Parts: sequence; structure tokens; C-alpha cells
Amino acid sequence: MNSCNQQSHRQKQETNMDTSAYAIHITRELDHLQINRHTDTVSPPPRIPRLLASSVTLGEVLGQGGFGCVYQGTLGGATVAVKLMSIPAMSVVEVERVVLNELGLLVRLRHCNFVVQVLGYYHANDRTVAIVLSFAEKGDLKKFLGGGSLKGDWATKARICADIAKAVDFIHSEGIVHGDLKAANILLDRFLTPKIADFGISKTFTSLAGGAQLGSTLRYVAPERFQHPSKHFTLQETVLSDIYGYGLIVWEVATDGMQPYADMDDVSVGIAKLKTGNPLLHVGNLPDDTPQTFRDIVCQCLLSDPSLRPSFARVQNVLDAYVATASRGVHEPNPAGPTPDQTTPRVDIGEEEFDTLSGPQREIFNIAMYYYEDGKLPKAMERFRAPELRGHPLSMLMLGHCHIAIGDDPVEAFQCFKRSGDCGDARGQFALAWCFDTRYGTRQDPAFAFKWYRASAAGGRLEAVAELRKLRWAEHLLKVFDGEGPADPSLGWLRKVFAPGESEDITKKILDSARAGDVRAQSLFALLYYSETLGNDVDQRFRICTDDRLFVGLVKFSIAGNKEAQFEVNRFIRTSRSDIAAHLPEIFRLLLEAATAGSVFSQCQVGRCYAHGVGVDKDDGRSFSWNLKGAKAGDAIAQWKLFHQYTNGTGTPKNLSEAFHWCRKAAEAGYLPAETTLGLLYLYGTGTEKDPSAAFQWFSKAASAGDSSAQKSLGYCYLTGIGVEQDDDIAVTWTLRAAEAGSMQAMNTVGIFYQSGRGIKTNATTAFQWFLKSAKAGYHDAERNLALCYIGGVGIERDVNAGIGWLRKYARENLESAMSVLDNADNKGSVDKEYLMEARDRLVKVFQSGEVGARQELPSRGSEIRAKNRQSWFKLGRK
Repeated sequence: MNSCNQQSHRQKQETNMDTSAYAIHITRELDHLQINRHTDTVSPPPRIPRLLASSVTLGEVLGQGGFGCVYQGTLGGATVAVKLMSIPAMSVVEVERVVLNELGLLVRLRHCNFVVQVLGYYHANDRTVAIVLSFAEKGDLKKFLGGGSLKGDWATKARICADIAKAVDFIHSEGIVHGDLKAANILLDRFLTPKIADFGISKTFTSLAGGAQLGSTLRYVAPERFQHPSKHFTLQETVLSDIYGYGLIVWEVATDGMQPYADMDDVSVGIAKLKTGNPLLHVGNLPDDTPQTFRDIVCQCLLSDPSLRPSFARVQNVLDAYVATASRGVHEPNPAGPTPDQTTPRVDIGEEEFDTLSGPQREIFNIAMYYYEDGKLPKAMERFRAPELRGHPLSMLMLGHCHIAIGDDPVEAFQCFKRSGDCGDARGQFALAWCFDTRYGTRQDPAFAFKWYRASAAGGRLEAVAELRKLRWAEHLLKVFDGEGPADPSLGWLRKVFAPGESEDITKKILDSARAGDVRAQSLFALLYYSETLGNDVDQRFRICTDDRLFVGLVKFSIAGNKEAQFEVNRFIRTSRSDIAAHLPEIFRLLLEAATAGSVFSQCQVGRCYAHGVGVDKDDGRSFSWNLKGAKAGDAIAQWKLFHQYTNGTGTPKNLSEAFHWCRKAAEAGYLPAETTLGLLYLYGTGTEKDPSAAFQWFSKAASAGDSSAQKSLGYCYLTGIGVEQDDDIAVTWTLRAAEAGSMQAMNTVGIFYQSGRGIKTNATTAFQWFLKSAKAGYHDAERNLALCYIGGVGIERDVNAGIGWLRKYARENLESAMSVLDNADNKGSVDKEYLMEARDRLVKVFQSGEVGARQELPSRGSEIRAKNRQSWFKLGRK
């Protein structure tokens, strides 16, 4: 039953009370902001670190839009998200101003666990700014919902929605409005904690270039903003518009990621927003099993009259109540301290944790710890609550320990641990797990206890690892593999729990379950075994390798969609290991059945089996057919394989036009090798018309994602002016980046840059070092350049013998080729003539004395070498 039409009169009075109270709160915040704007004595805005571009490494593409690309990357060993945005023609000062102003909003919210954290920014190049953000492992909420992971899990959905409401309420309390709330702008970390993202910096660059007003996506914009697009809305009015956007987020959560107004074009959406009545008639109906709590929230938040929409505080209360009753085993919080059999979490803060504190923070924290260790708990708590330590995970952790020591308020201890754990502190996460485990300050919930023990173990807490090795957690470990527990593709914490020599009891229990037919246990054990987590002696201790057909179970798990299992199947399916080879026909049958049923992963694997004769006779034609199915279903790897098959004529007639088509598809899907190759196809006109501009664009995209081949090619574009204005400096930058990433050719080119002084200051020693690295890596031309450095003493002390050695290697023990190198160097004047004569003399003697691997004849009179050079060689030989 839909309740939207009956709500307006019933809620008018109570909602007006909510919104009027909220208006007072927002007005005070607005006044506070106005005072801060005109007062010189307020605290300065938080500093936004400007990073070195070299400190950030880009990885795979996470998303792409009109603003640019978002990449997964690393900063100081930590995984981060990097948002690369193209900027209009602006001065450096203007760019800095925009970045600092916009990112300042996020930095102001850095203490909120539900807001994506800004780690810094840098200039990738003159037209690109990179924003470095905290990484959300599960991606955006829209895509996560679309995967069906939360289907029917209304308790988890309610918790996520409650956290989003809490986050937006906090943002509003800071005098900030979002303006573009939707599921696609909510990110999820590995614990499904929502993070509010996209506060509008990408739109700001656009507005500065074209004078546009900051807005939001049409389908999510509130009716009042759509009806009055040119009106300047007050902070209070925009807050109510955010509540409308939140209502659509709850609708998306309830519908598992469906698109609001799905069957309407933009014009129809605009007309629908101006209508009153039941909003679900236009937005879309909710699923039949939607709880009434969700229906009420959606209908209230989407009311066309902004004044009737509920406050976020009210929404939080409703959802918190729903979560409490929806979860199994509801208990009242433990009103007392720990019972005698409850061992409390220990306090052990190491030096590395102190390093996270600034100087003033550390001074206060040390005093607080002194009082704590001396038993003077009230004084310790006073220091831990100092403004300088407010919100810091260590101070929250210690406040929780103080409450435990006093025994005054278990609920407050739990809340302190939760704030510390939410900030990612592994000690706080362990303490939080302990609270859920022992029913201290909260209801007892083994599932949440396991979740936080797991997080703490992933963060390196050995006590959490030891806890998870206890047999009582075996069932929870298995739930990770049956879809009941939160999905977690990471093996890090599992590797620690199942460390060889320390986990025999839990390993034996899981193995017994696997042998008894528990599919979850078979999947877990197969994953641990084939990822070599269990060590080399596991088959000797438990005889699992041949007896249990584990790889077959791993294949089943990969078919079910587990990414780790898919990786291991890719790694092992073509090996000759006896435990795999014996079951290859059955493995092929399982993959074929799944592929026929539509599994894209399996379609690719079947194509691979046919290509290499794995479990079936080799058949390039059938390999092509299955790759084509996977490619048409959108799998980038299958598209990439089709590119190679069309290019080489394997299993299908050679067709460069089709090869280009599938390479482009794979590139557009974000497959990095395809992006670089597509640039080459455009550059040389292979399968398509030559398009230097398109080549440059694809090289740029792949280079920004960290592909060294693309970086090398991009440097070549800048060096030669292909598809872009010629620029030696940028050419050197990209070529150097490729060289540092391991490109042999780029190493040699960097050596040439340093030797010639093109785009960089001349430095013969550095040039020699790059030639040496490239030559040792096996790059042919670098062997020649290195030989000439040794012969001429360029960047290194002269060593003719070393030079002759590299020259012979370059010439493949062919005297004529080696002499040609010396002749060219003589013509160019790059090496002193005297040194070249000495090298020629030494080279001929080496060949005459038989010091070569396969003796070569001296050049004959009929060779194409010039007579003058030929005569000089024979003269040297007769001396």
C-alpha cells in the first residue's frame, strides 16, 4: 500500500515544527559563517597539501565523466583515488584559488567519517589538476546497488541510509550544502560505510570557463529549483533541496540502483516535477517488499512543498529504530562494567602512532597518558578532550579506555571506540569488536564483532588475527564465501589468519567441513591453497592437493563471481600441475555450462581453453566464437583477444578494420593495454585513417593511468609535434616517467636527451647511466650508445675494452656492423678521432685473434662500405 497521498495533512504540524527548528539552527550557522568571513582573528582555513606529482602513482581507471577520469593510485604505499580534471585556460593563480576554495570545503569536513577525505592535490600538467582523495573500495553506491549485493538486505540498506543522513546533517551543520545528492555521488568503503563525494570542483572549472551556474543533475534536482532556475536560493532553502535529493537516494537504495524517471526524457521529467500529488507515479514504484519505513521516508522527502519535508535528524531517528528492530537478537546495552571473565582490550600505543600527532597534540597526549597510567582518570580524560585532540582517533580510543577503567558509562566507551574505529584506527576497531563481542555498551552482535575484528586484522593488529583463529569464528569465516557476509575481495586479512604454523586448528576445522561437502569451506580452502597462503607443506599435513579436487571448487567459486578466485583460475588453468591437469575436462565442462548460461567470465575462459587446448581439443575457430560472445557482452579482455585474433587471422580471416573496432571497444571500456595500442593504430593508420590528434588523446589517457609504453609514445608526440604543439620540456617529462617505470626504449631516449641537452640540461654522466640501464635491460640501440661512451670517455672514464665488448654485443659479433658504428661516430664528430682509431685497431685485432664467439670474415672488396674506410680497416689489420 502506498501512503504518499495521505501524508500532507497528517504531518503538516509536526513537520513545520521540525523545519522551523531546523531553520533557527541553519540561520545561526549562517550568521556564524558571516562573522567568520569578516573577522581577521578566526582560525586560518586548514592547509591543503600540494603534492609532488612523482609521489603519486596512477593505476586502473575507476570512472570517467565530462570532468575527466578517476584513477586508483598509490601515495606513500596507501591506496588512494586520483581525480584528474582538465581545466580551462587560466593562470596558475586562478587555478590555485579555485582548488583551495573548493577543496577547502572537504578539508573542513575532514573529521566526518562519512565524507571522502582530501589528501592533497598536484598539477599533472599545464591543463590538468589532480585531486588525491581517500579510496573507497566498493565504488559508488549506484553501481554497488546495481550488482544486487544488497537485494533484500533491508537492515544493511537502512544502516547505509542512516549514515548518509547523518553525514549530510553534519555537512549542513557546517554551513555547507551539497547541491547534487544522488547515489552515484556516494562512495562505499570495504565496510559499506558511505562517503559523501563530489562537492562540485569539476563544475567550478566549467563555470569559470563558461559562466555557468552551479546546479545538479536534472533527475535529482528539487522541484523548487527546477521551477525557479535563476533564483538565488538561501542556505535554508538549499538544505531543503538536499533533503529532496536524499529522498531519491533512499528510492535508489530501495530499488537496488534503478534510475528515477527511467522511462522519461528530460522534457517529461521537467513536466513531472511541476506536478503535485504522489511523486512515485513519476519517479517509479517501489518494490513490493519495501518496508513501510522506507516508503514513508521516500514519500516525505519527495514532497513538492519543501516546508513539509522532514529534517535529517528525524530521518536518522526513524532509520536507527528500524535497524535496531530489524537486526536479529536485539539486546539492551550492558549497563555494568566488564564481567570478571571479560578481558578488556589492552592499551599499547607505539611510537608509530605518536608520529600521527603534531607537536602540540603530542605534548598534550603525553600528559594525558601520564595521568592515565597513574590512575588519575578524570585529569586524563580532561586532557584527552582538549580542543587540539578533538576527533583524533587516538584520543577517542583512550577516552574509551578511561570509561572502562572508571566503569561509569559503557555506552560512552562504546561510542568512543566507534569514533576511533570509524577513523580507521586498528586498535579502535579491535576495541569496537570487543564491545559487540562481549555486549559491552551495546547489544551483542557476533556479525558486527567479526566485521570489526576482521578490519582490525587487516590493519595489522595481531590480537585481532589471533582472535579470528579461534574456532568460534569458523562459521563467520565461511559466511564470507556464501554471500551472507559482506563481500571482500581482499586476501590480506585471510593470509594473516591462516599463516602456516600458527593456524592448524582453524585450518583443520575448515578442511573437515570441506571434506564433508560444505561448498563454502571448499571455496575458502581452494582459495587459500592456490594463492599459496597455507604454505608448501599443507598437502603433506592434510593431503588436500590430490584428494579434494580443490581446483574444481575454485573454478566453481570463480564462476560465482569471486574476483580472487577468477584471478587464481587465470593464473593456474594452463599449468601442468597434476592436481589441475587431471580435472581439466571437468573444469572445461563447468566453464562451458556457465558460458552457455551467459557467464561472461566463463565465456572468456572457454575461449581461452579452445585457444590453448585446455581440457578440450585446440580449436581457434571456437575460441574466436566464444571470445566474440564475451566481447559483445562487454568484457574488455574478450574484446582485446578479438583484436589479436583479427590482427593475426587466428580463428577468423585477418581483418584490420575489425581489429581496430574491438581494440577501440576494449579501450573505451578502460582496458589499459588497449588504450595504448589504439593510440598506435591511430598514429600509423592501421585499420583506420591516420588521426594524430586521436592518437595523442589515447596516449594521454593511458599515460596518465601509468602505462609506460603510452608515456613513451606521449613523449614522442610532444617531441615531434604529432597531434599536439611541439614541446621539448613536456617530451622529456613523459619520457623520463616511462623510463622510471621500466621502459628500455625510454631509458635510451632519456640518455639521448641528457647527452644532447634537448629539453633538459646537458649531463654526460647521467646520459651514460641511462644508456647503461637500458643496455643491461636488453635494448639494442643502447648497447651502441654505451659502447661509444666507453670508447670516447663520455660521462665515464675511458675504457676501450669495455666499449669493444658492448660494440661486439650490439653488432652480434659482426665486424662490418661494428666498424659501421665507429664510422658513423667519426662522421658525426661525436667521439674524438684518436679514440675511434684506437677502437678500430683493437676491434680488428680482436677479430683476427679469434676472440669472438663465431669468427667473422673481414669485409670483402664487394661490400657496400666506402673504399676509404675499407682500405683503412685492411691497413689496421696488416699492422
